Amino acid sequence: MRLDLAFTGAVSHTGQIMAVGGVTRKIEGFFKVCARHGLTGTQGVLIPADNVDHLMLAPDVLQAVEDKKFAIYPITSIEEALFLLTGLPAGRRRKDDTFTPGSLYALVDRRLEQLGEYAQNAFDSRRRKRRKS
Repeated sequence: MRLDLAFTGAVSHTGQIMAVGGVTRKIEGFFKVCARHGLTGTQGVLIPADNVDHLMLAPDVLQAVEDKKFAIYPITSIEEALFLLTGLPAGRRRKDDTFTPGSLYALVDRRLEQLGEYAQNAFDSRRRKRRKS
């Protein structure tokens, strides 16, 4: 998980990234925090692609972007954001109701299965103890 990226925007129920207000100030605020701690070239902000046309960034932010010391990633879907934040493709549901192997969704699905198994085992264990008493 990347901790050097900030993310602003709204997500629709279909996973589309929707425009929000104040994006210029949000980018500049995160940039200032990063600059204070030292720009590494990996820091940046994920923003709704629909907000790009309305940006009015300060010259120091523009220079850092041009020098590849800070990045602005315009995105249109939550899957794009997940890839940037985790380095894993989000994945797709397949016809057999599983997810693309090696994808983030496949990993999450497997973890949820494990948690369900743990919960079922704990429930069964408590049930057996009650029957013995």
